[in-house]
Amino acid sequence: MRTTRAEAGERNRRALLDMAPHDPDPGARLAPSVRSQENHLTALFTGRSHNGSVVTSHQAQRPTTALRALCVGLGQGVTHGLAHGADAS
Repeated sequence: MRTTRAEAGERNRRALLDMAPHDPDPGARLAPSVRSQENHLTALFTGRSHNGSVVTSHQAQRPTTALRALCVGLGQGVTHGLAHGADAS
């Protein structure tokens, strides 16, 4: 069964939400958790069609790294009060 673009987008969205820290004691467990989610996202992106080619694992790491940086930046903004309303549901 072929995955639709909407289904793939929803999977990616859920994977990004899973990157958010839900751990009450993130110190020692946060880095492995983030690495695990990065590996999961890389696996989701790898093999997808893009501009007539197939995305390699190395290419898939680029957007994953960018998304991690974005999440870290947003997290810092919320923590330091620079992103008013960003943590609201």
